[in-house]
Amino acid sequence: MSAEQINEDDEIQVISLEDENGQNHDFEIIDMITDNGTEYYALLPYYENPEELDDKADDDHVTEVVIMKLSKSGDEEILESIEDEEEYNRIADIFDERLGTDSEEVSAE
Repeated sequence: MSAEQINEDDEIQVISLEDENGQNHDFEIIDMITDNGTEYYALLPYYENPEELDDKADDDHVTEVVIMKLSKSGDEEILESIEDEEEYNRIADIFDERLGTDSEEVSAE
């Protein structure tokens, strides 16, 4: 997924991620850590209009924290899923502690 920052504010940072089908999805960056030289981001789906969130309240993906890692491809920075299960579990545990979440609520995109 390629990342494009669309809003940077003192309180929230929103990025737009393009999925493998070319669709853009907005996410709020809720936390970032560096582990072994790699940056990892905890993201929540972002809806500019609060009614959109209410309309999707029954959707499991609305409240899940998504964990992505930052990779570089040439000069481009890309947020991508964590494929390695051990790496994912280690990072999810760190975010669980920092955010007070349960790893059941945390997902890899």
